[in-house]
Amino acid sequence: MNPYDKLEHEQRSWSVEEVADFLGYCPRYVRRLIRQGKIDGWWKVEGGDYRFCPAKLKVWMEKRFNGHGKPSGPKVDSNNKAGKDGEGEAA
Repeated sequence: MNPYDKLEHEQRSWSVEEVADFLGYCPRYVRRLIRQGKIDGWWKVEGGDYRFCPAKLKVWMEKRFNGHGKPSGPKVDSNNKAGKDGEGEAA
C-alpha cells in the first residue's frame, strides 16, 4: 500500500508540517492555503495552530487533482474554448 492509500487508515491527526512534507510544500504555503480556504480537512487547535484529518486530506486531494495528479478545471477542446457552446470564448 502506498502512502497515499494509507491516508484514509491513519489513526491520528497530522500537523501542518507533516501535511506540507507529504504534499511537497513548505509549511508556510500550507498555512496560506488554509487562510485562503483552498485546502480542506483542517481545524484550529488551542494555541492557534492547525491539525489535519488525513482521510479528509485524501478526499481534498482527489477533488483537487481529479484522481490522477492533474488539477481539475473546465474541459478545454482543441480550439481552446472553455465550456460548451462557445462559453468562455473571447469576443
